[in-house]
Amino acid sequence: MKRTKTENNRGTQLMRIPIQFHIGSFKVNWQIVRDGETTLFAGSCKVGPAEYIPLGDAWELVRQYLSVMPEDEQSVLEFLVGHGQFDPPKGSITSKPVKMAQPSVYSISWGTHEQSLNVDDEMDEELVLESFSLQEFAMIQDYVRRILITGNPTLPSPWRATEIQRYEIAFAGRSDSRAHVSVSHTFPSILVTVQFKLAQGAKFRICARKDCRLPFEVTSRHTRRFCTQYCAHITSLRQRRKAQRKTKNEKRGERT
Repeated sequence: MKRTKTENNRGTQLMRIPIQFHIGSFKVNWQIVRDGETTLFAGSCKVGPAEYIPLGDAWELVRQYLSVMPEDEQSVLEFLVGHGQFDPPKGSITSKPVKMAQPSVYSISWGTHEQSLNVDDEMDEELVLESFSLQEFAMIQDYVRRILITGNPTLPSPWRATEIQRYEIAFAGRSDSRAHVSVSHTFPSILVTVQFKLAQGAKFRICARKDCRLPFEVTSRHTRRFCTQYCAHITSLRQRRKAQRKTKNEKRGERT
């Protein structure tokens, strides 16, 4: 449960309001499409009710998103398949929309099942909701990372914003003093989580593990260098092995 501070109309009082997030998305069929030398990710669905996907813990969603390696197509695809409609920010997509009959679509995994989608046979029965390039996905991900690093929830984006992101906030009634924030789709859920965290005064550092580098929240005055105990353990293990190899090489040099 999150808490935030708000001022009254006179700006003289502060009150703390518990905030509960409700985040989710809708299942779409994600596919990799080749358009010349450009790699596109296309999300489509059949007309009708869509399956709702709860996105779970908000901060864990942010961590999963920032863990995606944008240079790895399969890593991006697996994230999209697992989280439904992405809904990238307006103005960030400049690539041409995917056509209804697009060749070269790769198979994707749904849990333990792998399904090969033939666009020529099935795409004409579905509506393409969104599509974007691998480079555009990387640009959006980098923007989220820079928001956390700079601590600026209103950091100007590298694309021209065409509309303001709006969130639905509701109060249930006297028996529930919490403010309920409802957000749909993956990227808006990520953005609202990051912006609310920073608006509440959260500070972030970058994990010292070189192959992690995920932002993590600073929750105490103690110096913390790693985002998780796992990253701390792996780094310590690597340093110990490096020292052992150095000692071993030095002993070999003495023998010769």
